[in-house]
Amino acid sequence: MSSSHPSHEYIRHLPLITPRIEFLLPSQEPLPKITPRIQWTPELLQRHAIPRGAAPQPSSVAAPGPEELIQAEGPSGQDTVPVPPIGPSIATPATHVQVDPGQPIDPAMILQVAGPSHPRVTSPVPGGEMYKKPKGEPGRRGSGGFNIQTVLRDDFHWSEEDIGDMVGYITREARRSLDMSKSYRSQKKEKIEAICQEATRRWPVLRDYDKCWPVHSVLKLKLKYRAEAHRRVEGRRESARVRAALANIAGVNDAE
Repeated sequence: MSSSHPSHEYIRHLPLITPRIEFLLPSQEPLPKITPRIQWTPELLQRHAIPRGAAPQPSSVAAPGPEELIQAEGPSGQDTVPVPPIGPSIATPATHVQVDPGQPIDPAMILQVAGPSHPRVTSPVPGGEMYKKPKGEPGRRGSGGFNIQTVLRDDFHWSEEDIGDMVGYITREARRSLDMSKSYRSQKKEKIEAICQEATRRWPVLRDYDKCWPVHSVLKLKLKYRAEAHRRVEGRRESARVRAALANIAGVNDAE
């Protein structure tokens, strides 16, 4: 008996319409830091400042943009936020504020130090550093010294008006209470200290400068030039007296 076969042909597998696809994850760049290191410039401080004791609202303070961020790293592994020194007309924060990485900066840590029209607020940060005097002596740039106006303007952000006001005041006080024909070292220390104290009262920001060196530098510079000018004048007068004496002697000899 013959085996029965189906009348239709065997149906073959249909060809694969879609080839096998191997999905690969794209290479990812390192995740950005959630809390970048920020150097708070005076403009940022004024823009984001919050009154002392007030709780900051999440939506009330805009975060600084990337172009406003400057990377800075402390020597001990902690993030340090150094703030440039500021002149009398601008509010300045504490010299250095140590913060833990990832922690927001407390606006209450900001130290307001300003000139005659702004009250000084004591810094809550212990161990604040003083602004040190540059190396050398004022008015001797060729011998490793410095120009006091340039240093205050470029390194400590004083305005030209602030510098002019302070230099003018110190010059007037020096003429009033010091002997301008003598050098700085020949002056009475108590009179120099009195000028420093009065200048600090007028410009409270000077308290952040070690030993009030801006005032001492201006005094050294002014007294140096005035003492040298006085010696030149006295030298010319002495020469004139000697010439007159020699002329008298010559006249007497001719008469004899």
